[in-house]
Amino acid sequence: MAIRKKPSVQSEHIFLFHGEDDYQTQAKVSAWTEAFRRKHGQNGIVTLDLRDSSDDPIRAFEAALSSGGLFATTRLVIVRSLFQQKADLQEQFLGVSESVGSDVFVIFWESDPVRKNLKSYKKLVGWQKSGRARIEEFTLPQGTALTGFITKEAGKRSLKLSVEALHALVERVGGGPDQLRSWSEAPSYNSWQIISEIEKLAAYSSGKPIGEAEVAALVGRTVDENIFSLTEAIGVKDLPRSLHKLDELLEASAGSLQEEKSQALAIVGALASQFSSLLILRSSVDSGESQAKIASQMNWSPWRLRSLSRLMRYYSEAVLQESLKGLLAIDKKLKSTALPPSSLLADFLLNTINRAAQQ
Repeated sequence: MAIRKKPSVQSEHIFLFHGEDDYQTQAKVSAWTEAFRRKHGQNGIVTLDLRDSSDDPIRAFEAALSSGGLFATTRLVIVRSLFQQKADLQEQFLGVSESVGSDVFVIFWESDPVRKNLKSYKKLVGWQKSGRARIEEFTLPQGTALTGFITKEAGKRSLKLSVEALHALVERVGGGPDQLRSWSEAPSYNSWQIISEIEKLAAYSSGKPIGEAEVAALVGRTVDENIFSLTEAIGVKDLPRSLHKLDELLEASAGSLQEEKSQALAIVGALASQFSSLLILRSSVDSGESQAKIASQMNWSPWRLRSLSRLMRYYSEAVLQESLKGLLAIDKKLKSTALPPSSLLADFLLNTINRAAQQ
């Protein structure tokens, strides 16, 4: 009687971390990196950021997989923004990844949700079903999840919030049960902004409990549907109107640099969401896909689709791509420098409108 061999169980060595919540995605990658460093050392960690120009990214990827440095056998290779690249490059990276051994871990790190109709994404789904890969999508916390997120992050910073203060903070950053959704039906806040508000409160409290009055005084309200008006003003190349809308949005902050940066991060996040959606719609329509099909794939409501279709006529694909690069640069500067947020955003508006006028 023939003895059947048990099917081999593959272990997870390829990971995709993505989603609309860039803060939690980055935290996941950081946790992985720190755990790997403690167990295997720093020499085995390599990061390839495809947002930066590279003459031969495939060759760099192959080199990272095969060489972890002196005395390093187990390797962790982090590839950032692969799914923002062309389809053929995505396929090449996954083709190389198919041959990784048990001593190599590959993380594909995306700051935005990956489109689920991509061929490369579907391949990863297949690998996940076989136990070879894992996909984790991080969404913005809302409702009770937002309350839990704030409570957890406040605890990490020894910030003591009264029940009333916690509820007020949740409502202020946009998670209240009665919040009116913007035209895009997406949260107008992001986790970076929430963390900024928590750190501001922690610095103010100096270890003392925070009440509802302090939250009301220190935490500004989030970006609302004025983002749609701002996007439209940019699209029609109306600089005075764009600057006026920007001023209205920034007025929600109380005036300190930290508060203005927090509000600016929300504006950058909302604009990036708008431009990303417009780019997806523009690319899909240009390639012959119906708007109804792409709306179904992206889970857009009819109202959002109509709004995007209205805005799309103002923007070329090139302008949208350059605008997203500009917003990424502002995001980095807001998180790492003391440059005035209002000046950074005003320069972005001017450059975007000038670029569109030259098309």
